[in-house]
Amino acid sequence: MRFWKFLGLALTASAPLQAAQDYPAEIKPIVEQRCMVCHGCYDAPCQLKLDAYEGLKRGASKDLVYEGSRIKTAQPSRLHYDAHSVAEWRERGFYPVLSEQEARDSTLYRMLQLKKDHPLPATGVLPDSFDFSLARDQQCPKPEEMATYEQEKPLWGMPYGLPGLPDSEFKTLSDWAASGAQGVVRAEPSASQQAAIEEWEAFLNGTSNKEQLMARYIYEHLYIGALYFDHLDEPGFFEVVRSSTPTGQPI
Repeated sequence: MRFWKFLGLALTASAPLQAAQDYPAEIKPIVEQRCMVCHGCYDAPCQLKLDAYEGLKRGASKDLVYEGSRIKTAQPSRLHYDAHSVAEWRERGFYPVLSEQEARDSTLYRMLQLKKDHPLPATGVLPDSFDFSLARDQQCPKPEEMATYEQEKPLWGMPYGLPGLPDSEFKTLSDWAASGAQGVVRAEPSASQQAAIEEWEAFLNGTSNKEQLMARYIYEHLYIGALYFDHLDEPGFFEVVRSSTPTGQPI
C-alpha cells in the first residue's frame, strides 16, 4: 500500500510530479471555505467537484450520481480513477465550466458575477424559488445555456442560496476566473512529509500474515477517507492507495 497526497499526487521520492496542478495559494482558501461545502463530495451538484483543481478542469455533467429509479448498473465517474484527462471526461459527457476562448464567458465567472449582480435579500427568509430538498432537480447549465439561466434564475448565482463573497474575495476569485483560472504545479513533498510517508508505507507493507491482515483491514476502512498528518512541519492530507509497484517506483 502506498500514500498519495490527497487529491491525487503520488508522493514517492522517485515518482514523477506528472502534470498535477493545484489552486493558486490565494484562491485555494476561498474555494475550500465557500465552494467545497457543496462541491466537495461524489454527489456534488452537477458532479462539479472542486476539492481538486482537476475537478474544475473536468467540468460538470447533467447525469445524477445517485439515481434510484435505474435498473442497470451505471458507469462510475470517479475523479482521478475513471478518466485521466479532460479529453476523456469530454467523451464521458462532462462539459466545461472554464471557457477555452473568452474567460469572462466561462460558467465559473458568470455564476460568480450573477450573485454579485443579484445578491440575496439582506433580511427575511429566502424567496420560494430556492429548492434545498435532496430530490430537487439539478440545474446544470452548459455554457450556451447560461444566458437563459441568468434570465430565469437571477438569484441562483454562486454560492447557491448563501450570502455572496465579500468584495475582496469576489475580486480575487472573479479576477482569477476572468484570466482563465489557471492552476499551479503542485509542490513535491517536503523532507518531513517524505519521511512520514516512508514510515507509514513500511508499517502497511509488512510481509507476515498478521501484518498483511492488519494492513488489509486498515485499507478497507480508510480507502475512501483522508489521513491528516498534523505532527509535521508542513501538515497535509494524504490517502492510502493500492499499487502494483513498490515504494521508490511511480505508482
